[in-house]
Amino acid sequence: MNKKIPIMLVSVIAMLALVFCSATTVLAKDYETTFTSPFTADVPTLDGNITAGEYADAKVVFWLFEPEAGHEDSEIYLYMMNTNDTIYIAFDLTWDDTIGDGDWLTVAFDQNDDGEFDFDTDAHDRELWIDLWRDGGDATSTPDVRYQAVWGFAESPNLDEYEHVIVEMAIPFASFNFEDETIVTGDTIGFYATGADTTSGDWVYPEDATDLWRGYELTDAEDWAQVTLGAYVAPPPPVVPEVAPANHAKDIGIVIAIVGIIVILGAVVFRDALGKNYWYLVALGIILALLGGANYALETVKTIPVIAP
Repeated sequence: MNKKIPIMLVSVIAMLALVFCSATTVLAKDYETTFTSPFTADVPTLDGNITAGEYADAKVVFWLFEPEAGHEDSEIYLYMMNTNDTIYIAFDLTWDDTIGDGDWLTVAFDQNDDGEFDFDTDAHDRELWIDLWRDGGDATSTPDVRYQAVWGFAESPNLDEYEHVIVEMAIPFASFNFEDETIVTGDTIGFYATGADTTSGDWVYPEDATDLWRGYELTDAEDWAQVTLGAYVAPPPPVVPEVAPANHAKDIGIVIAIVGIIVILGAVVFRDALGKNYWYLVALGIILALLGGANYALETVKTIPVIAP
């Protein structure tokens, strides 16, 4: 028997295990339940289609979903970002390549992030939840909820091999009215989402939380994701390079020295006409020449002041 065969078999199994573990690690690393929803000034178009760059500012979280039947295992992508007054959310359900009126989606928020979802309070004072059905039906936590939601069926940057279900939402901060208070940028809120189509079974984000409307303890939000709403951060002012003061000391020294030499030469040329003043001009010329040479060497006077009229 060839002893190399078992060794090769063990090596192949080890390599496959390493590949599997690496893939699992990558997926787990990107499955986040505590994150910041980035501030954006680029509002997406809610048309059920995620185009390249449309959610460039968004936080993207994805995880593997294993449907019960009817679909292949694939990722679900969650996009989230916000302006000063609206949360934008998109779900890219890459596994769901069928359209059915039974498709549904639920999002819920623990507004004060206290780990408890206040569901059974007064109809005008509940923490926010929204139920959506593809056939156009919906249900919300309070009559005051104002939001937009669009179901789509298209390819996306995450999967361009076939069309699949996409859901886009815009939820104004004003819809959060629990305890007569709304939310603002900088707040941290609990977040939960779940959904399904007619054949695949329910998916849940975060995966640690069970289905909100099917056997889940409604008041328990401890396992929900925690999302901090990003605030606008002004870009730093442009850096203006400091301009060093002009240094013309050597030029000034040369000019003064030249003036001194010209004075001396002029005195010599007009010596007879100057009489006694000849020696004064020669002395002045020598002084100017010396001052110019000193300024050239020591750079004492660097600029010539301009006297405004």
